[in-house]
Amino acid sequence: MEFLLQFVPLILMITIIWLVIRWQRNKVKSEPPGPNGEHPYGVRGWLGLFVFIAFTFGPLLTIGTVFKGLSDAETQNPGLLASDEWQLYKIVSWASVVILIVWQVWMGYTLKIRLEPRSVFIAKFFLAGSLVFSGGVDLIAIFVLFHAGPGSEYLLGLVKPILVSAIWFTYFSRSERVKNTYRL
Repeated sequence: MEFLLQFVPLILMITIIWLVIRWQRNKVKSEPPGPNGEHPYGVRGWLGLFVFIAFTFGPLLTIGTVFKGLSDAETQNPGLLASDEWQLYKIVSWASVVILIVWQVWMGYTLKIRLEPRSVFIAKFFLAGSLVFSGGVDLIAIFVLFHAGPGSEYLLGLVKPILVSAIWFTYFSRSERVKNTYRL
């Protein structure tokens, strides 16, 4: 039951955002059409939210999550602070965070500026690739430095990012706005 309770804030946030966007969509029916009369068109609505998150909340959430995870591990195991392996693991973790943030901001910038099919491919590649990259780097670092495998908490922690990426991937595959804006 506790596992399901951690999704309540995410579900509430998605519901509130969905209701606000529906209200805004009904309020602003005079959205300008695309160059060939496409409607809906442009980086607005859910697409605009995704681009906004790519520039703001995404990087902040990534930094906060990694910082909290490393701090919690150090609090629970004070002996880690003296470990050379732990220091190297922290360096690898923060380096992967920097790479992910640069990749995410570039992807958001590409979606905002380049209204072409390649931008959607880049976004989908980021959604799948960032999970593989971050999980892979973490698993390899844990195995090489500590000669250990992932615990059940680690695997359960992957459920939320996989679910969020799957939702956005589906959005980019089915959205009329995405099809109209990026000429798919």
